[in-house]
Amino acid sequence: MYAGDYSIPSFVMKLPVTKIENNAFYACFSLGDIEAGDGISHFGSESFGNGTLHSISIPSSVTTIENYCFNALRHPSGDSYYGNLEEIKLYSFKPIVISEYIFNGFIDYSNCVLHVPAGTIDRYRNAEVWKNFTNIIDDLPGEVVAEKIMLSLENTTLKCGESAIISATVLPENTSDKTIRWSVSDESVITIDQNGLITALYPGEAYVYAESANGLMESLLIVVEPIYVEHIEIPESIVIGTTEQYQFTPVIYPENASIKDITWTTSDSSVAEVNADDNSLRINGTGTAVISCHATDESGVSASINVNVIRRIASISLDRYSVTLMEKQTTQLTAYIDPVDATDYELQWQSSNEEVATVDSNGYIEALAAGQTMITTTALQDGNIYNDECLIIVEKEVTGITSISLDEIKILVENGSLIVRNLPVGITATVYNLSGTLIAQKQSIGEDIIFNLCNNPVYILSIGNHNLKVYMK
Repeated sequence: MYAGDYSIPSFVMKLPVTKIENNAFYACFSLGDIEAGDGISHFGSESFGNGTLHSISIPSSVTTIENYCFNALRHPSGDSYYGNLEEIKLYSFKPIVISEYIFNGFIDYSNCVLHVPAGTIDRYRNAEVWKNFTNIIDDLPGEVVAEKIMLSLENTTLKCGESAIISATVLPENTSDKTIRWSVSDESVITIDQNGLITALYPGEAYVYAESANGLMESLLIVVEPIYVEHIEIPESIVIGTTEQYQFTPVIYPENASIKDITWTTSDSSVAEVNADDNSLRINGTGTAVISCHATDESGVSASINVNVIRRIASISLDRYSVTLMEKQTTQLTAYIDPVDATDYELQWQSSNEEVATVDSNGYIEALAAGQTMITTTALQDGNIYNDECLIIVEKEVTGITSISLDEIKILVENGSLIVRNLPVGITATVYNLSGTLIAQKQSIGEDIIFNLCNNPVYILSIGNHNLKVYMK
């Protein structure tokens, strides 16, 4: 800045300067006195090096003096390096932390007088480097301590997540050190940084403290109100099997609600309840229960879900896979559900050809005309489909006979017995009841085939491709 300028005898800094850069007044041999203005905080390396500085005034705003700042000071009488600095005025009430290298040996501690503020002489006598000065005089204006702190906020209420700025005015106005240290009584409720930014974290009360350099303290109370829960989102209903697992993931609104803790209740613990540790559903039996989720922040908000616990179907099967009927004959199919205690299902029946045979909701089948149809039973459970089928064969009915001849074959009914005569060797005669259940079967060996039947008045006799209805009385 002025390095090498031989024409400056003294210099008073009144400009709004905050830092004297490195080598700013290096080798200014005519510069004898310098008064640094308030607001300067930094002296750079060799700022006044290789010069003939006689005295310097350092304001209280200076916090940093770099090494070699006063390096190689010359004596004005010659070129030999010999410290000419005779007077330093330090206005700081706290000794600036420095290294002895700021002088780098070019100072006579016994001849240079160190002037400090009144009442601070002991501080400087105990501070590193400054204590090396033989003559320390506390003849500069003494420290003016804080007498009052005025806060920009009064007791204040904030909601969780909100923030506020607070500032402090230290009186009297000429207080030497107006530094304020901020703190709070409970950092789980609020925090404050050293710029006075207050942030509300959690519902409760906490104090903000402003403390001056001399220990004077002022405070205000901050009340943090919660942001209440407005809505809890969970499914309206679920259907779940007894061996299945389910974990609730309730969504709390608004997202910045202060307290998101919840509790669970159930209308029927024998059916289902919630494990509060991980919000998982614990199933205790089949049936329906209403599970409710409750906010714990005194908002009174809750949400409910209908839980239907069912025993799921593994499979379905019919008691028969094929049935032969005569026209107008009826029978009933039985559907077996596995497991037998399966719940919450609907059983449906259907005939693929209702002109041949029909089926009702209980599995009763009525044969109408000769032909074939597939009877399907279907179990519907929670969107899943299980089914099985049975083939129904309907033969044409032969009625009004007690004895009939097919070519040489004769069919007789005598004394409760059904007799088949003249059946060629190797041909089989089969007897069914009207439900299609096999009663007896015999193969001809050239003799009369006799079936002793006494339980039913009517049977179906099947020989080859012929199905005959036989009346026993």
